[in-house]
Amino acid sequence: MWQLRRDETIGRNWKALAASLNVSNHFESYKQVIDTGMPLSEEVPKAYDASHPTWIHQEIVRAGDGISISVRDITQKKLAELDLVLREALLKTVTDSIPALVAFVDGDQRYRYCNKTYTRLFGIAPEQVIGRNMRDFLGEESYAAVRPYVEQALQGQAAAFEMEMFLHGSQRYVEGRYIPQQHADGTVSGFYVMIWDITQSRAREIELRNKVTQDAMTGLLNRAAFMDILGDEIKHHYLKRQALALLFLDIDHFKQVNDTLGHATGDELIKIFAGRLRQNVRGTDHVARLGGDEFVVLLVGLDSERTAMAVVDKLMAAVCQDAKLSGERRRVSTSIGVAYAYMPDITPERLLEIADEGLYQAKAAGRNTYRLMRVG
Repeated sequence: MWQLRRDETIGRNWKALAASLNVSNHFESYKQVIDTGMPLSEEVPKAYDASHPTWIHQEIVRAGDGISISVRDITQKKLAELDLVLREALLKTVTDSIPALVAFVDGDQRYRYCNKTYTRLFGIAPEQVIGRNMRDFLGEESYAAVRPYVEQALQGQAAAFEMEMFLHGSQRYVEGRYIPQQHADGTVSGFYVMIWDITQSRAREIELRNKVTQDAMTGLLNRAAFMDILGDEIKHHYLKRQALALLFLDIDHFKQVNDTLGHATGDELIKIFAGRLRQNVRGTDHVARLGGDEFVVLLVGLDSERTAMAVVDKLMAAVCQDAKLSGERRRVSTSIGVAYAYMPDITPERLLEIADEGLYQAKAAGRNTYRLMRVG
């Protein structure tokens, strides 16, 4: 270690030898063991050259009227520890500056590191997170949602997800990545967590999508979105051998309301009519405004024609009630064309034409009624 031969050292005074080698002689450590008789184990620099740092570990024990010293070079171990410290410091510097939750979770599902974004998002200091179990920190409901991805990461497979989570008092929509820390022998000691809070961007996405698919006045589906859904439902019901019914409706004498009370009142009536339709069908059914006072309702998953007619009767009763328009009570009624199809093998456009034909017949019959058209 000191690049000396035995015959150059045996019998020499240690303090003088250390001085000639320009190394630390650790005499105070030796004197402590001699004076107290207690052994000493310590890690100390072997030299103080900052460009070539080296460390030793020495065990010093009392031996008669002297001491016995065993020394080993631990430079590589100390350099590895220093490298780890520097990497952790770099990780902290980098992760604290990015707008994402970054953490490390060990094999027992405890947080061992987290960045400052936890503080910004949750008002929680990193010290309040580190050491806590994921289940305790997230809560039962949110932990149950991510548990499959946690298990996947601990098995050595990266996991990605998007979901809505209730986190510390607020509902958030997040995008997440779990990246396992896998060693050369295949063992996994934990995983890195990266979570992006995309609540605002998700809300904007939904808003934009709604603008594309919704009728601006009523909030119902618009024509383009409804025709896409109609195509999908026709295929689904054909494959499942199920029935559906398409209802084509308009408001009786709507032009008269526009002409006598004005377009603003006509718009008010359209909103009232749309609300009555939406409130009187199932959540799985589809309601759309095609334009003007024309509406369609798609009843899905029907078990019989009788069921479809029961819904039509319910809608007629709900819609055909008075409404207060411009301070006046006005009678509201509707005419409906019903295209009932069992296992439909037809295009969306043709099914709509058949329902429209039923509407024409209902209006010809004096309005405030419906006509059923069987398809196939």
